[in-house]
Amino acid sequence: MSQDTMQDESGHEAAPRQLPVFGTMVPVLALIGMFVSGYLAWVHWFGIEPICGELGECEVVNSSVYAEIYGVPVALLGFVGYASLLALGLINLRHAEHNHRLARWAIFGFSLAGVLYSGWLTNIELNVLRAICVWCVASAITIAAILVVSVVLLVRKT
Repeated sequence: MSQDTMQDESGHEAAPRQLPVFGTMVPVLALIGMFVSGYLAWVHWFGIEPICGELGECEVVNSSVYAEIYGVPVALLGFVGYASLLALGLINLRHAEHNHRLARWAIFGFSLAGVLYSGWLTNIELNVLRAICVWCVASAITIAAILVVSVVLLVRKT
């Protein structure tokens, strides 16, 4: 028997364990979210103008009163949220064969909260600040993608 195969309960050679596609998407998307929010937290803390190019007004958004909650950068809260989703995604991936529903429901809950908060922040960008941060849009898309994947995980159980 090769190293890439295992035996099933009856002792026959079984196919190697495949990583579930949707299960791997949560950790990958969470890492992307951690990069985006980590970058925004870094530029916020050090007072550096974010790289935004001609695509938006990231500095207006990232230096506004809405960019902090009690002195804590919103981007840092996003980083912690994405790190939590990474951990939950890895738990789900590690225990996928045991149908780890608690992790899946937690991923759903965290990502739903993230989408709702991100939607509120996007509303602030559009209607109050009248400025768009492409990094914030990237984060909003990322958390929305995690929410969609979480629903698929709950429905498909994979």
